[in-house]
Amino acid sequence: MSTGDSPRNVLFLFTDQQRWDSLSCYGGNADTPAVDSLAARGTRFDRAYTPTAICTPARTAIVSGRRPGQTGVSANVGKSWTEHPKKVVDEYCFPNRLAEAGYAVDLVGKSHFGCDLEKMGFTGTHFPGAHQALNHPAYREYLTDRGLPQYDENALERLVPDPEVGRLDAALDPRPVEASFPRFLANRAIERLERFAKEGTPFHLGVHFFGPHRPYIVPQEYYELYNPAEISLPESAVKETFGDKPAVHEEQFWYWQLDRVDVEDWRRLIAVYRGFVRQLDDEVGRILEAMEELELREETAVFFSSDHGAFVTRHKLQDKGPAMYEDIYRVPLIADIPGTGPNGASRDELVSLMDLSPTFLDLADQEIPEVYEGRSLLPLARGETPESWREDLLLEFNGLQYAYPQRALVTDRHKLVVNPPDGDELYDLAADPAELTNRIDDEDYAAIRERLYDSLAERLIAVGDDFPAREDNFFPGRHPARRPTLDDN
Repeated sequence: MSTGDSPRNVLFLFTDQQRWDSLSCYGGNADTPAVDSLAARGTRFDRAYTPTAICTPARTAIVSGRRPGQTGVSANVGKSWTEHPKKVVDEYCFPNRLAEAGYAVDLVGKSHFGCDLEKMGFTGTHFPGAHQALNHPAYREYLTDRGLPQYDENALERLVPDPEVGRLDAALDPRPVEASFPRFLANRAIERLERFAKEGTPFHLGVHFFGPHRPYIVPQEYYELYNPAEISLPESAVKETFGDKPAVHEEQFWYWQLDRVDVEDWRRLIAVYRGFVRQLDDEVGRILEAMEELELREETAVFFSSDHGAFVTRHKLQDKGPAMYEDIYRVPLIADIPGTGPNGASRDELVSLMDLSPTFLDLADQEIPEVYEGRSLLPLARGETPESWREDLLLEFNGLQYAYPQRALVTDRHKLVVNPPDGDELYDLAADPAELTNRIDDEDYAAIRERLYDSLAERLIAVGDDFPAREDNFFPGRHPARRPTLDDN
């Protein structure tokens, strides 16, 4: 529990599909002064992970405090292999707990939980779906009231105009910044803050932006902010061969049709992604400035994170999918909690998005349910080193375009990925941060491989994950050799 002197309010700034290294405070190439200011005042977590790199199950895990396999939400809404989210809507959801304690709990922006906001404890307008709700009545009304042009997909200038590619990855929106969806959401968030300041009640406000999720539809100011000619392709985009990787990785390359896109367009794609990141940062800056003007800053803990990362050409892939690289599982996580810890601190402990729900309750001096898997981040934010902090994290994936079960265990240095339909993976994150070399058959890593298999099995049993029971030959002969690839089946 907290000491009682923590800020009573929480502002949770949450983006969608944002790489951890897209922020300049993490060494990224996009200039992000607003989020950097949070890191300078608070704590930056350098090894933060999502439990799964898919929107709906990751978001539901945060709200419920339980991993996807425990909530029944294992994939995005509408997929045939995901269960109905019957286990999520209950008293354990942190918004319900905060509401019972007298908090105003509001959500502005993307919900995409697969169940009603009210049943989870949120108030606010429901903006469903994976992409920016550019035809939502509330957004259209906002544009009309301000005399701004409505969204018109036919007016977009597509980054890849080739109709044979058939997919919209990025585009220039000719409308002014004031008409953009991020500006609309930021304005709504500021209106909520003004109301909270007037009412004087404690609040938890989630501001869930839809970006920088693809497609990257941004105004000209941000579309042209970064020069593609000055962008170097990432190491894994250049060097990935798929030679020692599961066959599904190369299948994803063909699925995203990157072979039909000129490499120069890869640079343009990265440039527009960075521009989208900067656009969101500018809106975060407007929200933080409003908090200062409303005199809410010193009594409000501010968190910034994202539901998962994105490939953006890394490993010759796009979006996300059945490839459990750091690119999509590692996320930014910053906590600016006034009155706690040294300013500008960084922590390298393994932390999870599932640690947010107990942290939010801890800040409110509320009891943390035993069913929560995560732990409060407040001790780390205070500069303390808790005893027996976790030594590994269990990650899971169940499918996106199609069902494809995976589990992974990540430690301070290594990552084991188990792909029952395909070959397994082992990466040395210290020696090979780009995860280009699969060490699963390397006998120099035999002891590490066996230890990680044992640890993964123990973790799955501990959380009640029946993955080994469902997948035949999960540990065949202690797995000294690779499984057959998909092409062999």
